Amino acid sequence: PVVIEQLELWNVQANHVLEGRMDLKKIGMSGHSFGGQTTQGVCGQSFPVVGQRMTDKRISAAVVMSPSAQERGNTSQAFGSVSIPWLLMTGTHDTAAIGGQTVE
Repeated sequence: PVVIEQLELWNVQANHVLEGRMDLKKIGMSGHSFGGQTTQGVCGQSFPVVGQRMTDKRISAAVVMSPSAQERGNTSQAFGSVSIPWLLMTGTHDTAAIGGQTVE
């Protein structure tokens, strides 16, 4: 959220190099590994440990590299509130040292 708020300020700041150059109605987010998990969280995934959603409605699409699966709860609860498109990318040898996640 802090980065988006700064971009909003720069987009309207007179004489800033980014003034008027951004369409902030079309914001995407991406991340790899833990950054991917963060992307999933702010783009609609629910995490039982947190107990609340951290969705940022300003984000309209996401690319998640080496995404994580939910570890507790059920899939409907974890991903049921995701309402934006996600592109999930995983390498053929992508596994997790913590949690034992595999490509499957």
